[in-house]
Amino acid sequence: MNRVARFLLPAVVLAFYGRVLGRGFTSEDFLLIRFLGENPPWRDLVSHFTAPWLGIYVVQFWRPVSTFLYSLEIAAFGARPAGYNVLHVLVHTVNALLVGAIAHRLGRRSRQPDGAAPLTAALLFALFPLAPNAVIFGASFATLFAATFLFGAFLAWLRFQETGRRAAQLLALGLFALALGSYEAAVVFPAALVASAHLLPTEGDGRRHLARVTGYAPFLVLTGLYLLLRKSLFGVFLGGYEEQGRRLLTLELGPLVRDLATSIVQLHVPLFGWTPGPAALGIGCALLLGVPLAALWGGSTVRVWLLGWIWVLAALAPFAFRPVVPANGRYWYLAAAGVAWSLAALLRRRVRSPLPALLVLVVLVWGFLLHGYLDVYQEAGRTAEAVQQELLRTAEPGATGPRFLVGPPDFLRNPHGVPVAQVLRYGVWDTVHPPFASAAIEVHPLPPLQGAELLPVRRGAPGSRIDVWDAEHRTLRPADQPADAAAPPELAVLAPAAGAALDPARDLLEVAVPPGAHARYRLIVSTRGNPAVVELGPEAVQGGILRASLPASFCRSMDRLYGGEMYWWIEARDAAGGVSGLTRMQSFRVASVPEVFHRK
Repeated sequence: MNRVARFLLPAVVLAFYGRVLGRGFTSEDFLLIRFLGENPPWRDLVSHFTAPWLGIYVVQFWRPVSTFLYSLEIAAFGARPAGYNVLHVLVHTVNALLVGAIAHRLGRRSRQPDGAAPLTAALLFALFPLAPNAVIFGASFATLFAATFLFGAFLAWLRFQETGRRAAQLLALGLFALALGSYEAAVVFPAALVASAHLLPTEGDGRRHLARVTGYAPFLVLTGLYLLLRKSLFGVFLGGYEEQGRRLLTLELGPLVRDLATSIVQLHVPLFGWTPGPAALGIGCALLLGVPLAALWGGSTVRVWLLGWIWVLAALAPFAFRPVVPANGRYWYLAAAGVAWSLAALLRRRVRSPLPALLVLVVLVWGFLLHGYLDVYQEAGRTAEAVQQELLRTAEPGATGPRFLVGPPDFLRNPHGVPVAQVLRYGVWDTVHPPFASAAIEVHPLPPLQGAELLPVRRGAPGSRIDVWDAEHRTLRPADQPADAAAPPELAVLAPAAGAALDPARDLLEVAVPPGAHARYRLIVSTRGNPAVVELGPEAVQGGILRASLPASFCRSMDRLYGGEMYWWIEARDAAGGVSGLTRMQSFRVASVPEVFHRK
């Protein structure tokens, strides 16, 4: 890109993101800043680089590099959100400039004039409507930092291809290593190297395809070593989010094709709330892929377009090609670069066509959508702050025991119910503890329960305060009391005793279940961090006794992140879904390793 474009792009990013630089924290922001502030990685660097992310196994992450960088931010900015927002917007701007620089390098391979292609690619990436989830939601730091390393590595690789300088290859390899230590999705990066080596060789590179393998072989070796490390930590080569990994391993072709088609359409038209049918998806994919391919066919630029789509498919693969919503748009942050390169390739055609005008329309539509999504992210920050202030305002001096918040606002949603921005899916407890508040209020978030569903809490912790967030009036109100006459029968807890130290992987919960219209059961676990709801079928009851296991990974993770007492109870439901029986809420704590060993 020329000098004017390098100044224009930051100005455009600032024009959109400048108004949300003061946006407050939401959800995991509170948890991570509090936890990493208390446990900075430099206290034990060996464990930081040889253990799972945050020391938890509930998600199979290994992110020592990006977490270290985020911990430096925490040390610098503390509980002041503006510092994080400014830095992350700057990183996003750098990423957009790198996307433009890569478009320029790729254009050299097609031997076509640059024109506006690099700037267009950078603008498309900078204005991608789902990017706020990676840019302005601080807990997405891993995606943001890994993208910088990957784009830098790709740019260095392209330079290595052009010059043959080993220093550029080593730089690319080092940046790729940093990306692997930042974000799991970086593992697909060698696909882009293989594609560029064989699709877009440099001018004068007449080597056979097999001879080009030596250039990217070190990256394949590093990827193999990374997978072996994951195997040693988690017992599996692939992973991250369990559901996506399971879908990839089962290779159900029908769902994968449908999800991929939906993702292709929504990557270009990020509107959510409508569900296109098979015909609409087929037509959409045919237009989005067929028209550019037909327009570029016969020229060298088609290879740049194809490389962009190889990048898109590789970036979608770690998430099993699943469609996203704006609230987890970070999963498409890397894929957006491939879309930008493929669309910008259309500007390299030398014949006149309406395609440049269509690209201008795409930029305008994406900018309009981005503006709207940023409004929602701004409001999400205000909502989280409002909940925090209400919890502090209604705190009762000298109160003992926990208070409970029913169904805290987890996301802000569009009129179709699609989650757009996180509010307090996590972080309720953290908002009312240092460094975000001088007070320390023992509050436990609960699922969206009402009426008789709250009886286990009222009976298990008499006198405890149970509040509900009133979104319309932006205030807390006491939860409604159920009518005594409508109370379902109480089920007796046989084991364990209240307050016991439990090994979630071994100790069973036992509840006496008398005959009744019970069709299914729910185990509810309440922690400082998050509640968990486990569905149990009728087979859980044998001989009039229900036996169930606690969600072990969840409980261990919540103990690692929060500690303190946890609570559990059982609901019985009839065939119509009504509550047909329930236990009292029981407290427990997770046994430490020495306690578990001693009991064995």
